Amino acid sequence: MATPPPPGTHPVLEPELVFAHVRARLEASTIHGDPRGGRERLPRLSRSATAKALTAGGFRTLTGLNVSPSDLNKDGTQFLDDTETVLLETLALGRRFYGLYVEPQNPSHEQWDAVTAMFAELGAKLDARLGPIEQFLA
Repeated sequence: MATPPPPGTHPVLEPELVFAHVRARLEASTIHGDPRGGRERLPRLSRSATAKALTAGGFRTLTGLNVSPSDLNKDGTQFLDDTETVLLETLALGRRFYGLYVEPQNPSHEQWDAVTAMFAELGAKLDARLGPIEQFLA
């Protein structure tokens, strides 16, 4: 039986994370809107599978709509989970969706466990992973 975490501990060890293909190599400027990273270093992710997983995981557009594949086309589009404690932002080059910037704002341990489980399941399907930005930098 697992011991519950101590009260007041934060479940997220990294304040900024990225969900992208395991082969993705980003330049620091790419994450913040400057698309100079080469396409060969930014493998596409499936927009339909990602939209489906995000919606099932409780993420919505900022206007409260379900996430659609077309929402993932534009760099910088934001989504919030049902508890409004995890913010996601699309990473796209042109219409090439290659990942999500993940900013956990203050989720509970249970909320963060649900989000990481969703990304683990989606990552297994797409050969992608959730990790600290540093692990994806070229």
